[in-house]
Amino acid sequence: MSTQVLLLRHAQALQAHSGQADIDRGLSPSGLTQCERLQQHFLQHTDLAPQVVLCSTAKRTRETLLHALPQWLSRCRFETSIYAATPATLLRWLLRYQHQRLLLVGHNPGLEQLLTLLLVHPPAAPMRPASLCHLRLQRAEPGGALQISSWTF
Repeated sequence: MSTQVLLLRHAQALQAHSGQADIDRGLSPSGLTQCERLQQHFLQHTDLAPQVVLCSTAKRTRETLLHALPQWLSRCRFETSIYAATPATLLRWLLRYQHQRLLLVGHNPGLEQLLTLLLVHPPAAPMRPASLCHLRLQRAEPGGALQISSWTF
């Protein structure tokens, strides 16, 4: 059995204004441009359409989803625990939806730390804003541990 996980870091965010909470930062103009590129990527790769979308409640992740992937809003579950999540928290979400194609829209450092945990040879480059990592997971035997069969970044 095989499943797919798409990890998407939110698009470029604005710098925080004085007194503004980090969770309330929206997308910058370059972040909106990144969303257009993401939308084109997913339109060209319809086989990546997720069955479930999990998204942080931060404004920049919600705006990334709204501007890049509005067609999947109905599949989305907004989760507070994804904001500032540890790799262990993100891994629990992946395992919870392991039988479905999942898109998780989140943040660094959690996403990069998760990749470091999962991959024998994680990407050398940082996971920049609007970066997408596509993981294919499979079980060697029924009931066995999930293993990464391939990934692209």
